[in-house]
Amino acid sequence: MVAELATGFILLSWRPEGISPYFLWIGMALIGIIWLNTFFQAVPLHNKLLDGLSPEAVKSLVRVNWIRTIAWTVRLGILGWIAYRLMKA
Repeated sequence: MVAELATGFILLSWRPEGISPYFLWIGMALIGIIWLNTFFQAVPLHNKLLDGLSPEAVKSLVRVNWIRTIAWTVRLGILGWIAYRLMKA
């Protein structure tokens, strides 16, 4: 996650020619969602599971992980589009 954050900042500061900063900022917003979701939802649920198996905690963790999965998938799509545009140029 740290490497992903670093590369997000690198893309913002280096902004490849022909790539709208709008897409880069969306990518950074997705990283923010992932980090916030991880530290404020996923980590506490994992800690709760350390006390013992809780079907409610497992169900919540799956839901929380779907949010992260969707955000990472959208970010991957943006990065794929950026890579395609750079290769095409």
